Amino acid sequence: MAPLAAAESTDPVDGQAWMLQLGYFSKLQNALDLKDRLVELGFEAVAIPSGGPGEQSYRVVGGWADEPEEFDDLRNRLEDVTGDRGYVLKNPYIGKTFQVVEETVEEDFYITRRRTLLA
Repeated sequence: MAPLAAAESTDPVDGQAWMLQLGYFSKLQNALDLKDRLVELGFEAVAIPSGGPGEQSYRVVGGWADEPEEFDDLRNRLEDVTGDRGYVLKNPYIGKTFQVVEETVEEDFYITRRRTLLA
């Protein structure tokens, strides 16, 4: 699998207006399972929680870009490997602080990292 281009990185760059959503789940484990599967297949992905207590949901994001067309190659590769192209959405995190959930296999617990995107 070819490495992802900078525009397709899961580490957002300030002001990138678009994101590629690969899944949306009500259960953390489902989001982490998809993220892990994508990583095993050679793609980058992160799980981002949203919502308050009792209303928590999790997006699996596969990249950030300035223009939606920048995802065309990545979406084609995803479809070839997984059968799913994901959804290109306006980036709801610009100007907001959000968390990225990562699983630590050795310890079997979750690490939450905070990131802030600037407009």
